[in-house]
Amino acid sequence: MILPSDIHTHRPDLHPNAIISVSPDRFMPEPHRYYSVGIHPWQSAGTTPHEMELLEQIASHPQVVAIGECGIDRLRGASTERQAEILAAHISLSEKVQKPLILHIVRAYDLLLQIRKHAHPRQRWILHGFRGNAATAQQLTKAGCDLSYGERYQPAALQATGLDRLWIESDESLLPYDTLLAQVAQDYPCTTALLQASITHRMKEVFFSEI
Repeated sequence: MILPSDIHTHRPDLHPNAIISVSPDRFMPEPHRYYSVGIHPWQSAGTTPHEMELLEQIASHPQVVAIGECGIDRLRGASTERQAEILAAHISLSEKVQKPLILHIVRAYDLLLQIRKHAHPRQRWILHGFRGNAATAQQLTKAGCDLSYGERYQPAALQATGLDRLWIESDESLLPYDTLLAQVAQDYPCTTALLQASITHRMKEVFFSEI
């Protein structure tokens, strides 16, 4: 099988070799594609018990390789307290099905670190679309989080991220994965071959360990 390299996209039409991020009600698996399923913080205000039940049913599907995106966004969605409750349910589910967690965090890194300290997760937590600074990158990776970089990021933060905790994503970008890979490798700096080899190795270890 060909493993994905791109850990997060909302544009599967442009990025076929990617893990596709969808909400539970939009999970309609196609052959040879892989998904992360979760409730985005922007949709948190309307989250119902039925949606959470549906997510729990879907989570064990063999084509679902991660839980999320989920998280806390202090600029949009329900109250921070409600978003934290929904995130806690995702964390619990991630641990139950033994699949990594894809996180959307906006102006809530401090709260995330508090939650992580009390959760003691065994599964990998990956902050997607990370645009924070180098100090925040160091703080998060020291706490055990991984960071995923897309089209826009702070190069100093990228350089402060250990290669073993660095991922690449397209998210909503129109740029091809190879272009994103080359951009990140140049700014890191390392060769594209080294970066891709690291991602491929960890992709198998983190997302596809049961295959």
